[in-house]
Amino acid sequence: MALPHRKFWWLWLVAAVFLVLFVVMLVVALTGTWPKCEGEDVTFSYEPSQLLDFPMKETVNVSNFSAYGTRDWGAVGLFHEGTDLQVSAATTVVSPVDGVVSKYQVKQNTFGTQNWLYGVRIQIDDVWSVEITFEPMFDPADTVNHQAQLDNILVQEGDTLSRGQTVGTLLFSPGYCHIHYNLEQWDNKERRLHCPYQYSTPEAQAIYNQIQIASSTFPCCYGCP
Repeated sequence: MALPHRKFWWLWLVAAVFLVLFVVMLVVALTGTWPKCEGEDVTFSYEPSQLLDFPMKETVNVSNFSAYGTRDWGAVGLFHEGTDLQVSAATTVVSPVDGVVSKYQVKQNTFGTQNWLYGVRIQIDDVWSVEITFEPMFDPADTVNHQAQLDNILVQEGDTLSRGQTVGTLLFSPGYCHIHYNLEQWDNKERRLHCPYQYSTPEAQAIYNQIQIASSTFPCCYGCP
């Protein structure tokens, strides 16, 4: 005859599972990190370790914004994944944070314009990064200006950047010449995007606000039709 307590083995199992979950959540609450498996880095944070400076030196050149979060951007059902800062002249682009260039990629836009995109990702920490994409909007077949823009990107992968250090110069062409700027958060390998304005220093937000008033355009948009 089986001992009475053996009939309730599943209760012990449930209690053990809840105990493990309690310990894990306690660790997360106290440290802000998940326990790590060997060879795996799953550290996460709810806020970037640094607030962002304004990413352009000659702020007077920034004429308007195309807001992060704008719906049906380029195609129905898509939203704008960053803030576009349009300029009226060639403008120096600077690092808004202390960080490391984790990615530098040059490719053509997949949308109708087919313009060249010069993307620089600056890693803030294990979770947070900013991405600045130079979009001078030259004709894609214009190899001279394409090479000139390449020559005016002054960083490469692995470079350590200080806040305010020059990343490059966005060359100017008439039309929609801009940088595409976003803040990325990687949470357990899931990419989450945020409007840079919300995580910027008060000084940077003041610059955004001045441009917003002058242009009647906004850096962030969550309720756009």
